[in-house]
Amino acid sequence: MAVQSDRIETEAPWRLGSRADKIFFWIALAGFPGALTSPGGTVSTALVALYGMYLMIRDRDVPDDIRSIHRYMFVCYVLVVGADIVNGGGLRNHYSISSYLTLLLLAPYAYALRRLAFTPWLVDRILLFILMFAIGVSAFQFFVLGVARPGGFQVSPVGYGMVIAMLATLLLSRALEFGDGHRLAFLVSAAAFFPVLISGSKIAIICIVVGYAFVSIAWAAENRRWRTLAAAMAVFLPIFSVAFYYTAYYRLYALYYEVSYFFINKTVINESFGHRAKQIYAGWQAFLEKPIFGHGLADRMDAIRVYEDAATASAPYIHNEYVTHMVAFGICGLAFLVLYLAFLWLLVRGATEVSYRRAGMALVLVLAVYLNADVAFSMDPMSAIVTIVFGIILCAPRKVPAPDPDTAQAVYE
Repeated sequence: MAVQSDRIETEAPWRLGSRADKIFFWIALAGFPGALTSPGGTVSTALVALYGMYLMIRDRDVPDDIRSIHRYMFVCYVLVVGADIVNGGGLRNHYSISSYLTLLLLAPYAYALRRLAFTPWLVDRILLFILMFAIGVSAFQFFVLGVARPGGFQVSPVGYGMVIAMLATLLLSRALEFGDGHRLAFLVSAAAFFPVLISGSKIAIICIVVGYAFVSIAWAAENRRWRTLAAAMAVFLPIFSVAFYYTAYYRLYALYYEVSYFFINKTVINESFGHRAKQIYAGWQAFLEKPIFGHGLADRMDAIRVYEDAATASAPYIHNEYVTHMVAFGICGLAFLVLYLAFLWLLVRGATEVSYRRAGMALVLVLAVYLNADVAFSMDPMSAIVTIVFGIILCAPRKVPAPDPDTAQAVYE
């Protein structure tokens, strides 16, 4: 396959124009390893987005694609916060105003990354380093410290697994574009399965499989490389199967048993799936009480506890973003999530760089799947990693130079 490069020639980080540019370059850079901690990624993305707002106000002539991001996310923000204001919750519902600020931060964050020279070439190296570091941290916890389900610093195994899954999906899509120069990135992408598997997070395992499958199949379809994909799967699947059997098999089998027991016996077991099923049922009942604007974000748990039993009533939040929004915001909340995912899909479909476009569509699908088992808004580190990965994808200028085969060979060597 011909070696390609989409490196965008901009000023190197050490030649950024102002002192503020240099400071915020390093703050943005810190957000990538910060995503493996809490609240490191959130702090970094917020600060960089604030700087991006300053740049947008100062520059005035903001590119149309950045304006589109802001328009779409502003519509989503007004819809969800507006529903919370009119549903009668009063000042208690001010929580939604801050919880959904990540919507408004995406455009300035992407613009700041663009202005701070976060080119695809640089991001590739960042992803390689962060994922190798994350793999090493998980391996150390698992083999040396004896931690059964490794996570990050103040980050649960579920969140840690999802952060790795999303970053690795992006790296895999990038690696597939580089022919003979892709070896290290592809190996790291494959190795990233290990920390996700030992995290024991069923949803993270499902999401990384969904992300990798979409990226791989889309790449094969675009380039007519089905034989290459089949050969790669013949090597990878046996290794993955062995690793899966000795790490996460029992957790996925437990989920399968719970789901099959439910469909056969029409009742649930008080385990992971059973708790979520009871929350969904209680959420549906609460939704029917106030189906238009909901009970309010602050009162969502009080609303469903009327219908829950003792086994699930102590849960701190609803482990399903769709049900959360239906209870909190009614039909408006469900419409918000549909619009949010649809707008993200439209935005990433507009990416000129094919590997970013492919990864973006995969990550929208991953996010839609993840929301069935947990929450992303007002939940660090998920809110941070969603901003980071889509910020990366959307920060690349919509017009890039023609491929430069002379520089691409050394990208991963």
